[in-house]
Amino acid sequence: MAVNLGGKWILAETDNYEQFMIDINVPEPMRKILMAKAELEIVHEGNIIKYRRRRGDDILELVFTIGEKFKENAYGYKEIRVCTWEGDKLVAKTAEGKSHWTSTVEIIGGRLVATDVSAGGVSGKRTFDRV
Repeated sequence: MAVNLGGKWILAETDNYEQFMIDINVPEPMRKILMAKAELEIVHEGNIIKYRRRRGDDILELVFTIGEKFKENAYGYKEIRVCTWEGDKLVAKTAEGKSHWTSTVEIIGGRLVATDVSAGGVSGKRTFDRV
């Protein structure tokens, strides 16, 4: 059964996240922006997730339905992705074309944990606390 990821979250810590970005060829100036403290707002209503990430002036907004393809522009790549539930983990994978990374999002100990794994097998983790 899927958990509700909804709420406001703030980045608390990262683990190997910059190395993950290096592995998928994110340019250094963009990596510096992406390493900044991020705030997330997630509205989770049934199979629809509205996701808003803010880092200063850098804002990413996505609305997607679980199991349906959507366009994402992240890390400098434009991809067609699809999210599915694997137990209590929300898993985002490339649905069309070359895959650069796979993401999982889950709640562990009341914290939102986002793990990205590159096609080369390098993983980076971001942990968020509820605001």
